[in-house]
Amino acid sequence: MSSTFNGLEVAKRALFTQQSALQTTGHNISNANTPGYSRQRVNFEQTAPFPPSSRNRPEIPGQVGSGVQAGSVQRVREEFLDVQFRGENSKQGYFDSLTNAINKMEEIMNEPTEQGLSKTMDRFSNALQDLSDNPQDAGARSVVRQRGASVAETFNYISNSLSTIQKDLKNETNVTVKDINSTLTQIKNLNKQIGEIEPNGYLPNDLYDERDRLIDDLSNMVNVDVSYTSNGGKAMAQGQVSIQLADETGKPMSPQVSLLDGENMNKVGVTYNETMGQTLVDEIQVGGQSFSFDEFESQGKLKGLVRSMGYMGDKPQVEAFSVSTSFSKVDDITASDLDAGSTITIKGTSTVDDGDPPYEQGETATITIEDGMSLQDLTDAINNETENTGVVAEIVPATGEPGADVTPKRLVLKTEHVGKEASLSVSGTAAKSLGIQGETDGSNEAKGIYADMLQNLDDMAFAFTEEFNRAHREGYNLKNLEDNENPKTPNFFTLGQGSYEGIGAANSMSISKEIQQSTDNIAAAQEAEGEGRAYIGNGDNARDLANVRNVSLEELGKKTSVSSFYESIIGDMGVQSQEFRRLEDNSSTLKQSVEERRQSVSGVSLDEEMSNMIKFQHAYNAAARNMTTVDEMLDKIINGMGRVGR
Repeated sequence: MSSTFNGLEVAKRALFTQQSALQTTGHNISNANTPGYSRQRVNFEQTAPFPPSSRNRPEIPGQVGSGVQAGSVQRVREEFLDVQFRGENSKQGYFDSLTNAINKMEEIMNEPTEQGLSKTMDRFSNALQDLSDNPQDAGARSVVRQRGASVAETFNYISNSLSTIQKDLKNETNVTVKDINSTLTQIKNLNKQIGEIEPNGYLPNDLYDERDRLIDDLSNMVNVDVSYTSNGGKAMAQGQVSIQLADETGKPMSPQVSLLDGENMNKVGVTYNETMGQTLVDEIQVGGQSFSFDEFESQGKLKGLVRSMGYMGDKPQVEAFSVSTSFSKVDDITASDLDAGSTITIKGTSTVDDGDPPYEQGETATITIEDGMSLQDLTDAINNETENTGVVAEIVPATGEPGADVTPKRLVLKTEHVGKEASLSVSGTAAKSLGIQGETDGSNEAKGIYADMLQNLDDMAFAFTEEFNRAHREGYNLKNLEDNENPKTPNFFTLGQGSYEGIGAANSMSISKEIQQSTDNIAAAQEAEGEGRAYIGNGDNARDLANVRNVSLEELGKKTSVSSFYESIIGDMGVQSQEFRRLEDNSSTLKQSVEERRQSVSGVSLDEEMSNMIKFQHAYNAAARNMTTVDEMLDKIINGMGRVGR
């Protein structure tokens, strides 16, 4: 037989349960605009009926219900939509980084406009054409000098601006790495809190929401694969999360790369290599594992930034090198360039045939400058030590600085080994005098959006300078014609001291000091055919100079001129930009679509919550009425019965 007061107990349970539902509804409404919040619901459960199944149960027909209770408060979320959202989020982060980077590049290149490099070179060619018509005109010569300086300055501006953006991208990459590690640390701490709560039978819904929000943020920076490990407690408890890097398809990278396993976290890092005038990413590190760009398959903002700024490929490309200032007396370098007794101390990286690795660090050697030593003697002395030091010396022409008696030369010191493992150390009093002291590193091939553009500009500036100077040297300037002699014609353009094989050409290009000093040094005339001399009034060489930009140069490719080469890189940039924008728009649209579907499941609908509130309110009122009814019934029994005859 059930208790006399069972009705009160049933009503009380109903009141408590409906009250819990109303409180949860209020919690949902309060967090309608909270980022990452998932709506919650109370799972109603019937309490155990009377009598319970047992051998000595009372003999009554059937079982009497004992009311309701709040079994659990559960958040409403669909894991499949989370997986879809994070996959699209990583793509959107990747293409958004690429789009932003190439948009900035387009602003710098500024083509096609009146201020772009193409138009600047057009004006230079037009000035040379005008000079060919009036080769003695001082005004035309001045315009050529000014237009030539504008070409060099435009190369400098574009190269410097791209390098500045490349450095900004490096800073943004470092900030992204910090964000990744910070987010992983927060998730790890939430894992710990959840692991302490779940075994006690609770569902920490708010901690689940915060953890999922952080995982969503992480998926924008790197693509991740998420799995869970149970802590015990309720069956619907999520447990601790484990996060691995995922490839473009969302599958874990092979071999697997763990970012977080319970409370064990692997930090992400990026290493750089400052070489060839550029800042390039060398490796991406996760815990104790290192990856090149091609090996790092996880899409996201981090990979987009690395691809934008530039990275090292696997193919060795450049030695570690250092270029000296010009030698004015190559037959006796102690006559004006170096003091006898001064020293050069060198150490480089040697190549080891069939070795693993195929290189080793060389030994240190010191070369002493002897009285009357020639530049060739110095070069031979350094090369005699190559087997021990790993350093090779080479004499190259000093572009753009011809003297009256001899052609100035430069000394290039470079490592025997080619690639990013190579390093060169140069010190000593002679090294300081020549401006080659310091330490430099070699490099593998440079790849990436900004690295490619800087490399292309250097190649173009170097090929244009070399060809223009060659054509200029073949001509006659006013001094040649007035003196009726054939002294050497100076170069028109010059490259900076550190430029070697085109590296840094765009950044250091300028007009030579001879052209700066006098426009009479501009070689507008050409030798008359069969006469062995040029005449005043001839402007044929200026016409040839105007056409240099349209001459095919092997350095730039088969049947490729400076003009067509520049048009191709600008065209490639435009196609890339269009492609990145299209993919970024697609990924944004898909991400938004998944987010809307996710919000339709997990988001708070005020209309639905208001309906629930009315429903629970009426249920609460009904339970209260039920309690009143039972109370009146008991009142009749307790106070109204047994009063007959009083």
